[in-house]
Amino acid sequence: MERAVRHVIKSGWYRHNTKIADNIFMNTLQSEKDIPTNSVFISTVAEWIRVNHSDLL
Repeated sequence: MERAVRHVIKSGWYRHNTKIADNIFMNTLQSEKDIPTNSVFISTVAEWIRVNHSDLL
């Protein structure tokens, strides 16, 4: 399961919208070439949704 999540993050990361990714992951990555780990990706996206889209929860 963890490998599947890692694959989805990695394959999606190379096709992402840079503007949105910069907005969500602004300070969590060391450089532009970094790919977030599973836990960093999940926690960052969950926090971004909680802060910016609390009306959906």
